[in-house]
Amino acid sequence: MGVLSILPPDRTASVGEEIRLDVLITNIEDLAEGTLTISYDPKVLEFRQAFEGEFLQREGTATVVTAANPATGTVAVRLTRAEGSKGVSGAGVLATLAFVAKESGTSPVAIQTSRLLSAAKAPLAATGGQGSVSVQ
Repeated sequence: MGVLSILPPDRTASVGEEIRLDVLITNIEDLAEGTLTISYDPKVLEFRQAFEGEFLQREGTATVVTAANPATGTVAVRLTRAEGSKGVSGAGVLATLAFVAKESGTSPVAIQTSRLLSAAKAPLAATGGQGSVSVQ
């Protein structure tokens, strides 16, 4: 079973500072695409952008598409390898999330749901993780 985590797990920032957090996956076999739903406190953080990580780019190309809902503090990140590409196994960074610290407080940044698929479109199991950002 794969394991998803947010790195660094605990981060401190100042109001107005950009924060980048990596979504790491470990112990995964034949991953070709996935959708992650990540939650955060929209009073403390403002989501800016998601960047594709190196993991799905191994031996091919990958794309990342995001859909953010600032009112609810959720962002959906969809990652895919090029059609017909083999899946990737092992560990690496799936995506990097960029936020801006809005006001003082602490926000969890949690992987709420994940839907991961192999190259054959079979579901892959993974547990979600959580990090925390403290804004001063």
